[in-house]
Amino acid sequence: MATQGIKPGTYNPDLIPQSAEGAQNTSYNDETGYLTPYNVPMSDEEFRYIVFQAIEDAGTYIDSYLAPERERAMAYYLGDPFGNEEDGRSQVVLTEVRDTVLAMLPSLLRIFTGGDKILEFIPKGAEDIESAEQATDLIDYIFNQENPGFRILHDAMKDALILKTGVLTWYKYDDESVEYYSYSGLLPKKLTLFCLIQT
Repeated sequence: MATQGIKPGTYNPDLIPQSAEGAQNTSYNDETGYLTPYNVPMSDEEFRYIVFQAIEDAGTYIDSYLAPERERAMAYYLGDPFGNEEDGRSQVVLTEVRDTVLAMLPSLLRIFTGGDKILEFIPKGAEDIESAEQATDLIDYIFNQENPGFRILHDAMKDALILKTGVLTWYKYDDESVEYYSYSGLLPKKLTLFCLIQT
């Protein structure tokens, strides 16, 4: 399927979407630049194509535009030689990018980790005070005790400063453990009491 002559995987930042001026019985989509006929539902094939094209365009954009910039930024951060050095002349490479990033990190981290809690839930009423305090303590415990919260923020912010993108990924992990015990020789009264304690 070909949609307006655009081939999947190609990216042209100068591409101007088709104008909707003078078009009748169509709906203009600002995000895609497509003219879609009114009252005509999109077919599954068209939908799959548009999603496929968006994914391919995103990959192409990263590979063609962001990756070279990130590679260059990392080389500046590491103080790598530029490749145009001449024999007999200075080979010194200043690390101003690294110095600036490392100087900015403490101030950025202080915004999130400078207080007693990573965040605070604010109660809406007097009846919410206890639950807000519990939620605040829980999130702080999960972030700082169950996870290396400071290190996670540090790495994400450093990536953002150097590579223009800092990503935090989170998920909930449910771990259900089952323990088995074997008892013998319990009298009926003790067995009943034991069952009541377990429930």
